[in-house]
Amino acid sequence: MIETIDTALVRGISSGPAGPVLSLQTDDGAARLPLAAGQWLRFEVLSGDGIPSRFCLGFTRLQESGEHEHFPCPSGQPAERGFQCGACFSKDQLRLMHDFHRSGQGSVGLKAYLAQQHWLYIATFADGTTKVGTASERSKWSRLAEQGALVARYVARAQDGAVVQAFGRCRLEQSATHPICARGREVCRTLTAPATPAP
Repeated sequence: MIETIDTALVRGISSGPAGPVLSLQTDDGAARLPLAAGQWLRFEVLSGDGIPSRFCLGFTRLQESGEHEHFPCPSGQPAERGFQCGACFSKDQLRLMHDFHRSGQGSVGLKAYLAQQHWLYIATFADGTTKVGTASERSKWSRLAEQGALVARYVARAQDGAVVQAFGRCRLEQSATHPICARGREVCRTLTAPATPAP
């Protein structure tokens, strides 16, 4: 199968019924490129004057049922914070889950999303940095794939997302012996600056 896409933003790897797919955002909307063993994937990363190193990937809205829907950045802005521009960051309803375990405040949709079973994982990257993270039952396997870690493992399961978020935060605060990262920009750094192998 040969498929050519002129220009697209890569949103990450996800898993579908037929296997892994590369999730893209094109001028025509969302696109999914199936990935098969042995398949060639060629791409060019745009760079140069006026081209940001990262573009905004949009924002997520939560429905009252807890289902979420992704929207592309309406203005194609550079990413300012993690993978979002300021406007999309302020519209993103899913990011609020990281504070819910402290405040208990959230929309009906956020509470429904967090009411589902969640998992706690530990992922280690090429530079030796380790991240403690969470994933909903629905995104359990795609979450690890999109992290790009060398090694990752689920270590705990909770019946709701607030509990697993609190436990993940506790693990971060207690880890003083090994570098732990929690933010997307730190994950990005670990992928682009791997540790030098020991002699």
